Amino acid sequence: MASSVPETAAAAAPDVASFITPEVTGVIRTSGKNNLLASEFAALMPPPPDCWTKLTDAIGAAYQLEISPVRTSYRSYYLIEGALPRDEVEACLKAAFADLSPVTAERDGELGVFHLGADVTVYAAWRGSIVIAGSKELVTRALRAGTPEVARTWRERLSQMPTGPMAMWRADVLLASLSGASPTNYIVTIDRIARAPRAFISGRILARYGAAGDAAIAARRLKQGELHLPDNGVTELADAFRHLKVSQAGTTLELAYDLDLVQRLVLGQLELWLQLVADAAPAARP
Repeated sequence: MASSVPETAAAAAPDVASFITPEVTGVIRTSGKNNLLASEFAALMPPPPDCWTKLTDAIGAAYQLEISPVRTSYRSYYLIEGALPRDEVEACLKAAFADLSPVTAERDGELGVFHLGADVTVYAAWRGSIVIAGSKELVTRALRAGTPEVARTWRERLSQMPTGPMAMWRADVLLASLSGASPTNYIVTIDRIARAPRAFISGRILARYGAAGDAAIAARRLKQGELHLPDNGVTELADAFRHLKVSQAGTTLELAYDLDLVQRLVLGQLELWLQLVADAAPAARP
């Protein structure tokens, strides 16, 4: 297990990649206030108190680590980088939910345990300026990850992810199921989010193939809307992909999207298609 580090230490944080376990199949990195765990908690609470704003402002980056897709949901744990003292986190969570569903905080050895009502329990461990959060099983595994080879692999993958509000690294069957050509991995980014004067979002999908010929086949099929869908797949998906800006450079395929594409996809139908894909083939291992 990794050695204990004082919770208030301001020294250099441990390497994020050292807490990624061999079972992880995908990573979503978000910046600052865009982090997913804080958003999930904020959605449950009334208007957040000042302490919540202070803590979320202190987050530099957050990572959601996905493990083995189970249908369309994922078992996940989180790594959060920032100045987040344990005592302040405990006090703020209690204050934030005081009028809704009281939070209780306790200790299980070195782990912090947060109970939100009777249904939600989150475990957390502090390692310098990194907080590891999730179920007890996954947090404990992350503390024991420490495999140099796995850390080296993920350090390289994380370095490929562009900066911005959100970036996701994956190595599953999604794009292969769409185009019939299998990338070695792909990255989905959100590069821009605007709320005024009108809502807007734009980003890219960057797929890396083993050969330029495979990337070219995928580019042609996606441009022409020749998607490989199950018999009862989403008919609107092919039309939506025709509105992507598709470009290829060697073994890399880039697909640019914006809010217009997102609005063309009916969420319920897209979830159905993802369900069919998940049932058809297991996720690739890193």
